[in-house]
Amino acid sequence: MKGTTHLAAGILLAAVIPTPTLPTTVGIVTGSILPDIDKSSSMLGQHIPVLPLLLRHRGITHSLLFAGAMFLVNRGLGVGCLCHLLFDALNPSGVPLFWPFKKRIRIPILCNFCPSGGFADMLLGSTLWLLDILWIAQYLLAF
Repeated sequence: MKGTTHLAAGILLAAVIPTPTLPTTVGIVTGSILPDIDKSSSMLGQHIPVLPLLLRHRGITHSLLFAGAMFLVNRGLGVGCLCHLLFDALNPSGVPLFWPFKKRIRIPILCNFCPSGGFADMLLGSTLWLLDILWIAQYLLAF
């Protein structure tokens, strides 16, 4: 999935949780894009250029180990990372959930239709952004 799709998913997830706190909300949104810090062209990776040199894309940062560590730092961060992993499991490349074991986990059937940047990714991302806008609009119109 593209970073914008992950970001839209994180914003929506943060918006729908009951009784959100600021640290949880920021954590979920940040966690939704954090695993791609290992990619130099990602939203975060381009600002911390040394990390993509040290980490292989879709390696440790795309694992349950990483998500668990982030959960210990901030629950929202861990939840956002899990959201990212779920969406990347829709990709034909899958994710190494049980890193350091190399087996990549994919969501069967769906992963065949969701290459990063493909039509399904763009459709999903657009739908998520539309839902984000509608969710935020309901609060703005309530004032």
